[in-house]
Amino acid sequence: MEVDNMSPFLDIPLEVLLQITSYLTTSDCGNLRLVCRRLEASLLQSFTHEFFTKRQFMISEFSLGALVDISKSRLAPSLSHLMISVERPPISPSLPVHMQVFSDVEQALRYNKVREEHMSHQALITTGRDLQLLTEALCNLPNLKTVGLRDFNSSGRYRDGADNTWHAYGAPTFLHETNFPLDQPRFGGRHLDSSLVESRMQYISHVFLTMLRALGKAKETHAPTQLEVILRNCHLPSLAFNVPCYLESTVTPFLKDLKTLFLDLGPASFSTLVINNGGNYQSYLGLTLVTFLSKTTSLEHLRLNFRSCAKDETQGLLQWLIRTPESPSGSKHQGIEVNKMQEKLPRIPQTPAFEHLEELEIGMITIEPTLLLDIYKRFKSSLRIISLHKVTFSIDSQNQVADNRVNLWALFFGQMAKLKFNLSVIRLSFLTQILAMSAYSIEFKDRSQTSRAPNFVTEWTGNDFERSSGELIGSMFINWPSVRDMQEYSDLLSSEDDDEDDIDDE
Repeated sequence: MEVDNMSPFLDIPLEVLLQITSYLTTSDCGNLRLVCRRLEASLLQSFTHEFFTKRQFMISEFSLGALVDISKSRLAPSLSHLMISVERPPISPSLPVHMQVFSDVEQALRYNKVREEHMSHQALITTGRDLQLLTEALCNLPNLKTVGLRDFNSSGRYRDGADNTWHAYGAPTFLHETNFPLDQPRFGGRHLDSSLVESRMQYISHVFLTMLRALGKAKETHAPTQLEVILRNCHLPSLAFNVPCYLESTVTPFLKDLKTLFLDLGPASFSTLVINNGGNYQSYLGLTLVTFLSKTTSLEHLRLNFRSCAKDETQGLLQWLIRTPESPSGSKHQGIEVNKMQEKLPRIPQTPAFEHLEELEIGMITIEPTLLLDIYKRFKSSLRIISLHKVTFSIDSQNQVADNRVNLWALFFGQMAKLKFNLSVIRLSFLTQILAMSAYSIEFKDRSQTSRAPNFVTEWTGNDFERSSGELIGSMFINWPSVRDMQEYSDLLSSEDDDEDDIDDE
């Protein structure tokens, strides 16, 4: 106690002390808290706010063990945002096949450490201990509101200079002890046939389903209302959405009460199954996905990103969203006699009313304006906030407009205004449209500003979109090519068509 009274730091006002400590590295900040108990108590709130409000862990014995320890400590009430990383120890260190003799004992020890971590990780996920540890931690975090799945490290760690990212707990230690990076699942495009990519997809599906099971098991204690899947280098495969019937009693109650859901989807999210559609047997893309979404009946905020998806891949999901709920009498079999063989084929699940959906975010997709408008009309009564990111308008050739200089986005929001949507926020970023096989970006220009720098991001806020929509629509510009350039391009296409006709004649 006498040491506490003698510490000169105790005479410094708290706001000044916090300003001073903002210049310390993470390790120095931790050392300062060890000076005395009274100083540690003064810094505790700012310390927990910076380091324990939002934390990222990975599926490993060391990382999840630390999460359990935190959940049993005085730091537990501070944690409101928990992120699970999909990185894992590499299956095999990248060493030349012919290398059998190591240059020194340290290199040999590092190699063995990687192999040991891989085997430990395999035991963790095959025995169910990862589910056990995650469930135990979730039950002890009373103020947890958001749980997320990520494949990247967040920026914003200003204290430590060059290493300015927040890593998953245990990742820097693994790199330091082994000198090998963790395996970060990456797959994209349509090259999904390699064994490594297949292994990564299975692992991502396992982690996602493990999170759902743990959240369901912890629901009796408390349940976070936000589930955020934010993936930059991969996406959720269709296997991730397959909730077996024996797990529905655990997972479905959590999904039913979920308020916010972010999903990063891609080509692997839409596997094909044959369904019974009113007596018609047809292939359907994304049945496990729409079945999963059909359980999230209380959603208030939904974000769907479609990475590298073709229009025909997303069509089933988007058409499912605009379906109106059927009446109980009309939803059974619509008067069609169904035999036992037909009953074995799955059916498209009923689309929920989503009557509480206030915010809808759609990104990275090519879509027809009429379909997007139908989606918004479906949720018009509750919808207040919309966001569109990297969305491209493309019109079917049968419905192609005659004028090649039509701003489809301006027309679209003009229709939105006429339909009197009760919107309060519209966020738009990196919008494009395709006309005559050419892509055009939408720029937002404020007539009151003279800056020539292109701006592809804008946000509208207000309470009367019908009357104030003119300002947003008027700010949308397209840098059209000159009439001469467009004519030359049209002539080039015509000449190519003539050449093809000549070849066919031959």
